[in-house]
Amino acid sequence: KKELEKEINNFISTEIEWVPLNSVKISKEKNQDLINFFETLEDDDDVQNIYSNAKLSNWYMLIIGIDPGISGSICFFNDGKILDVIEMPTMNDGKKNKKQVNGSQIFNEISKRINTLEKKQIKVVIEQVSAMPGQGVTSMFNFGQSFGILKGICSSMQLPMYFVRPAKWKKYYNLINTQKDASRTRAIEIFPYFSSQLSKKKDSNKADAILIANFYYETYKIEE
Repeated sequence: KKELEKEINNFISTEIEWVPLNSVKISKEKNQDLINFFETLEDDDDVQNIYSNAKLSNWYMLIIGIDPGISGSICFFNDGKILDVIEMPTMNDGKKNKKQVNGSQIFNEISKRINTLEKKQIKVVIEQVSAMPGQGVTSMFNFGQSFGILKGICSSMQLPMYFVRPAKWKKYYNLINTQKDASRTRAIEIFPYFSSQLSKKKDSNKADAILIANFYYETYKIEE
């Protein structure tokens, strides 16, 4: 692996994985059952990686990747392509005009993009972030409020949700212990056609949402 990394100068990430010699094709009816099983395994902290010889049947899935929080973003993603990325809808609240997420607008933004789809064709992938050492009480409350609103909206819309810890998706892109802006660089490397939408440093939150959606897609990729 180290020798290959020396030979190849421009690569996104490297890892060693088990690749099956023979695959077993899974019917469209069983696709979601298998993905749900994999998700359950992923939720176990003792599970580091999952390898399978299953070959999923092709079917449409809209992945909605969400970097929660007031400064977060929402990515709409399908078949390895970015359909759209929007900044988290917010509104001012109270005399101090503090920002909070605009639940009504989040509902509208999601609704207009899924109105022709069945619920089983949609997967909402939300970053599951917990409180960090040194984080202020107000900051923790605001983040928890935003996360709760997003979860409540998706629950009321009966959209399937998957929660991914930052360490899991960042490890996939070799972003552990890197600067915040590193995710923007990685997103541009993977999706160069979208670089004009990620030209500013503040777009790192958009990049996070893109990488979260792509992580789910790559992990549960549907093969022809």
